[in-house]
Amino acid sequence: MKMVPLSKHISMFVSMILLFLPSWTNAFGVKYVDPKYKATAFLTISFPTSAIAFDSSENLYIENSTDNGSGSVKILKLDAANNYTTSSIYISYSTSAHGVNGLAFNEFGSLFVSESNADKNSGFIREIDTAALTVSKTMPLDSFRPTGIATDASGNIFFPGRLSSDPDFGNIYKINSMGVVHILLAGVIGTGIGINNSGNIVVSTPGRDVSPLVSQSIYEYDSNTLKPSLIATFDDDPVEELTFDAEGDLYVIDHKMANRSQTIIRLSRFSAISTLPGIKLLLLSD
Repeated sequence: MKMVPLSKHISMFVSMILLFLPSWTNAFGVKYVDPKYKATAFLTISFPTSAIAFDSSENLYIENSTDNGSGSVKILKLDAANNYTTSSIYISYSTSAHGVNGLAFNEFGSLFVSESNADKNSGFIREIDTAALTVSKTMPLDSFRPTGIATDASGNIFFPGRLSSDPDFGNIYKINSMGVVHILLAGVIGTGIGINNSGNIVVSTPGRDVSPLVSQSIYEYDSNTLKPSLIATFDDDPVEELTFDAEGDLYVIDHKMANRSQTIIRLSRFSAISTLPGIKLLLLSD
């Protein structure tokens, strides 16, 4: 009887496992996902958006991009208790900007909104008082536009700054709790931003390679070394908004259906559990 090497058995076993796993390569516009993550379709909405965020109760907030250029911002609230099937207008306000591209709640009861002017060379960051549901502060950005917004537990605000007139211009900026703005990551051209539970910055990239980053991708920057690692790459238009939920899962907007319905994709982290000597199976964390 012909003996098959143990390595061959292991290879066949792993191949069978992979055969029955969903193929995310061709689904939802996802081209590559780090093995520590699983990509799934979370929710499809019937209108275009470039701005989403979760609150601490897992309710989802979405800005309706059909209002772009209308002089009005309308942010909708989708209730987690109803599995996001019901929505209501959370807040609306007048604006001179063209459109919203980022939403982020902080730990102190505020919602921050990033907006771009029509020239895409300037914009605003606004703070919404979530008790009064009014705009409490406005910071004009005259030298570049923000393209997303994120906050951390210490009260800092982060956003990518870009210029339409200079596609090679891009930095990640930080506004500290004293309101001082400085460059955190110089030369990083980001289209969206998020902060994970470890305090690391997550940035999405535009539709072209900008060394050392690959186009249409998501990178995580270590908060200590500020070095990037690739999380995912998409085969469609660049993602403009990133957000995390309370569990630490990352959400992105699939622009494959831009200007019509859009799918929100969830990137959940895996846990590695050893089942046989030399073999690890990846199971989804609770």
